[in-house]
Amino acid sequence: VGLQLFFFFACAHSQVIELNNTNFDEETSNHSVAWFIKFYAPWCAHSNSMKSDWKELAEKYAGSDMIRIGEVDCTSEGGKSVCHRVDVHGFPNLKYKQVGGWWETYLGGRDFETLSSFVESDVLPRCSKGNEHKCSAEEKEFLEGMEKMSKAEREELEGRLE
Repeated sequence: VGLQLFFFFACAHSQVIELNNTNFDEETSNHSVAWFIKFYAPWCAHSNSMKSDWKELAEKYAGSDMIRIGEVDCTSEGGKSVCHRVDVHGFPNLKYKQVGGWWETYLGGRDFETLSSFVESDVLPRCSKGNEHKCSAEEKEFLEGMEKMSKAEREELEGRLE
């Protein structure tokens, strides 16, 4: 019983979203959320060597409404069709989708620092309304100025910039 409780709590606290053919499309179809997914095989040494870094990455972004970190077991009945559909041929295969974007393959390092840096610089949205924490002081000032403008003033500015 003790081992079963440990396993239950260990799984319950994992922030990595397990995806398969029953939830993949529904989970990843929200175009206002970015995704970073590890497609893996449990027998693959490379997949296993990055397991703790992937879990740490998921924990870092667990409270975010901007990105989800997931994984698909390509050897499971529920994962095989997903992996085939998104063109996975080797393990681990990391794919990401920016907000409103398409699936792209990640080819960088597999350690936590490199993965986290990539998410911050390339996956998460850039400076914009709602993402002010990603803006420089100058960019924040520009956004504030734009918010104070009337619609006609913004349209005039856009016309001059074209």
